[in-house]
Amino acid sequence: MELVVTRFNISYNEDIGKCCKLHKYKPIRDYSFFVHDVQRRLDSGEQLGAAIAKTMEYCISHDIMRKFLLEHEQKVPAMYSLRYDAQAAREAAMDDGRIEGRIEGAIAMAKEFSVSQSQVVEQLMKKFSLTHDQATAAVQANW
Repeated sequence: MELVVTRFNISYNEDIGKCCKLHKYKPIRDYSFFVHDVQRRLDSGEQLGAAIAKTMEYCISHDIMRKFLLEHEQKVPAMYSLRYDAQAAREAAMDDGRIEGRIEGAIAMAKEFSVSQSQVVEQLMKKFSLTHDQATAAVQANW
């Protein structure tokens, strides 16, 4: 059995031309903006609670998720706080970097020992649980 998953990046982008096609749906666009605005505030040095509160205030006054935010005003900070864990985000990014480095190192070594690209793709799929397309792309990018 094979599961194929399509993932869409719904991240907010102020350049409307670079937004995901799903942004034409107001709930997705609104949620995307909410997450973006909280992150923007965090990046500027605000604490998480203040960033959430100010984003909620802004969104309510600009009819962005207004009904949802008013109905769940007390729960939103806790829900968002569970979603956001800066340390876990940093650790995940570091893990991703380590895995990418291991993949690049494996490809370089395989190339040095004249292992065929198709064999490298198969081994990457097994060792790193990559799809065929992911492993092929990694080999092509690093060969």
